[in-house]
Amino acid sequence: MIKRIIVNLLLTYFFIPLVIVVRTYYMFEFGEGIKYYPGDFESYILDRSIGPMFIISTLYLVFLFIHNAIILHYREKGKELSLVKKIGVLWAIHLAFVLFIGSFNNIWGNPVWSNWVYLPMTLIPSVVFPSAIHFLVDLPKLRKLEKKQMSIEE
Repeated sequence: MIKRIIVNLLLTYFFIPLVIVVRTYYMFEFGEGIKYYPGDFESYILDRSIGPMFIISTLYLVFLFIHNAIILHYREKGKELSLVKKIGVLWAIHLAFVLFIGSFNNIWGNPVWSNWVYLPMTLIPSVVFPSAIHFLVDLPKLRKLEKKQMSIEE
């Protein structure tokens, strides 16, 4: 469990800020609104993006903890979820959040179908995080259990 938490923290506080920096760099170089910032990219990141990076990363931990709680609940029942099902669970959590927030956000200004743009965008972290956790935490644990069962059978 400790290893799962450490991997979640490392992934969240590395991957999310990296995505934000790459997106911000793209917007800084090619976006219309950021082109008129008087400083360079480093000062823009320090002025505008450091706080949101850590706030978004911390809030994203809630999604991962819900995801882990669901996986551990199934494990307690004796069922082991495959990697595809783990990705599906996290994607369902993302979709529920996007559709829930988007339904309130879009009431006044945007059409409801504008939420569909976020579906492929939520798939990327829904694949990265469960895959990393599966290969770094769950798979070694399953291999140890298989070795232990094989030694008991012999």
